Formats: sequence, structure tokens, C-alpha cells
Amino acid sequence: MSTEASRKHVRNFYQAMGARKSGVDVDLGAFFTEDAEWQLPRSSPMHGTLKGRAAVVNLFGDSVDEYYQPDTMKFDYHAEIADGDFVVMQFTLSAVTANGHDYENDYCMMFRLEDGLIAQVREFFDTAYLFSMIKPG
Repeated sequence: MSTEASRKHVRNFYQAMGARKSGVDVDLGAFFTEDAEWQLPRSSPMHGTLKGRAAVVNLFGDSVDEYYQPDTMKFDYHAEIADGDFVVMQFTLSAVTANGHDYENDYCMMFRLEDGLIAQVREFFDTAYLFSMIKPG
């Protein structure tokens, strides 16, 4: 896959996530391989690797609602690097947490594509900050 095609596919994925959080019915599974993997930071309660398209897509459903009010999520993209089948994106996520706190955290995502679909994602962010914000109270 060309660098530009990889970059475009990842951008389209983020646009689809934005549409979905706005209530548009979007098939996020169409962006991933059947055996896709999403690796979360070690300090995440869901630590490890989500395996399979269904597990990855579920991350953007009920799992998101446990942490954030989805209609408040805003992505501010800072950098994007692509080379062949790899795309790295760095952005800031601003939102209101499920328990009402203002939240802003920096993320870096590394995507690997196979045959035009996302096959693997490694996610990096400050989990200590996230969990300090979602505590009850």
C-alpha cells in the first residue's frame, strides 16, 4: 500500500469516528482486518491487546462511554507521519469525562496496515492522568 493511501485510510477512520460520536451509523469494522489488534498501555485496566475486529470496534462503543461523554470528544491533530504501511498520529483529546470533569490528554497512535486495512494499533497516552480524572467525586 502506498504511503498516501495508508495516510488517507487512517484519516478516514478518524473522520468516521467523529461521525459516529455525532450519532451517524458508521461501520468502523470496515476499517480493520478480521484479525486486527489494538494494544493499550500497560497501566490501562484493559491492558494488553484486544484481538479481532469485533473486540477492536467494541472499544469505540460502550467502552468509550465508561470514560467520556461521547458528544463532547474533540480531537486536535498535531502531527502525522506515514511511511508505506505505517501511520503515526499525535493528537490531543479534549472531552468531558463520564463523571463530569473537563479532560485534556495527549495521545500518540501507531497504525500498521495490511491490504489497505488497519491490522495493528499501538496506543500511547498518560493513563495516570486519565484515571485521576475518572475517579468518582
